[in-house]
Amino acid sequence: MTPEDRAAARQHFERGRTAYDAGQHESAIKELKQAYMISRKAGILFNLGQTYLKVGDTGLALHFFGKFMAEAEADDPNRPVADAAIRDLQAKAASETETASPESKERPNPPDGVPPRPPPIPAAEGLDHVPVDEARPGHPIDVEIRLDVEASSHPSHLLFRAPGQQDYTRVAFLIAQAAAGADEDDSGRRRLVARIPGAVTASGAKAVQYYVEIRSPDGRVYATSGTAATPHLVVIDAAAASSAPSERPGGSAGTPSGWSRMVRVGKWSSAGAALILAGVSMVYAAQSARLSAEIEQRARSSSAKDPGEGRWGPPQLTYDASDHRVSRDGHRANTVAWVSAAAALVLGAAGGALFVLDHLRQPDVTFAANLGPAFGGASGILRF
Repeated sequence: MTPEDRAAARQHFERGRTAYDAGQHESAIKELKQAYMISRKAGILFNLGQTYLKVGDTGLALHFFGKFMAEAEADDPNRPVADAAIRDLQAKAASETETASPESKERPNPPDGVPPRPPPIPAAEGLDHVPVDEARPGHPIDVEIRLDVEASSHPSHLLFRAPGQQDYTRVAFLIAQAAAGADEDDSGRRRLVARIPGAVTASGAKAVQYYVEIRSPDGRVYATSGTAATPHLVVIDAAAASSAPSERPGGSAGTPSGWSRMVRVGKWSSAGAALILAGVSMVYAAQSARLSAEIEQRARSSSAKDPGEGRWGPPQLTYDASDHRVSRDGHRANTVAWVSAAAALVLGAAGGALFVLDHLRQPDVTFAANLGPAFGGASGILRF
């Protein structure tokens, strides 16, 4: 973490503590989340758990206390407090569930996405993943991992669920921008991406749970980030800055791949060159018109008006070297104007295509069947 990041994390933490002391718990939560996303210090998770208790959100309080227990050092003085809070919250959740359904033996995922008390998250050797902490409502969530090139061919899946859902939805990871051959980072690890559709975050959910699972060719799970019992939690917040993973050591998860970078550079370069050529075309077109008007004016000035006919006679201009130069320059300016205009049109079209291509990367597609008593059909949504 750079000194600038450390200073920014400290600033967010102090703002959060000030807001907490003032009873402004919602503001405190936002500032503490920002501090944790920069510093990844486990102690901030404990503070978030306490703050969520203050606002009465026991589900998120339990999540952050559990996440603190999984990430904090064994000798952290806050571990006993967090452990006691987890036990108390779980006892209350169990009591409420038994009261609502005394005969139920299996307890489903609570409506607010409360996971059971988390065991330690297994070590994810060979898997590099920075959890996504927050996302905007209605926006898809891109979850990114990096694997060694050999391991990237193994079955890898993102499993996610919204609050109230007992089962996880499984989505396969895809190699990012593989067609351009720019899917590897500087360390030779391959970037893979899976998407949680925007329909999930648009459902009114307060949070989405997910975890990552990598299997060997024989089907054995050998690397995870999170588990079914201790999933990562993405808080759905309209004020969220981005649904992309936060920065990791050695690079940024939001850094575009080589292909993506080429598209972005190409679209802006094409658009800029098209504007410049359009300007050149206009300048030379004006010059051609000026030279044409100059020759026309000289021709008019050399002709005489016929008194009997009442009209101008033919020009009496002698075509000398000066006229030849003006005519030549006019033709040249006219040619440059047309060539520049054509080039501007081609580059403008290319830039527009690259803009579309850039926005079409990994679109969020939602498809649903519409069935009724007297009709049947389907509908789809394509969100860029």
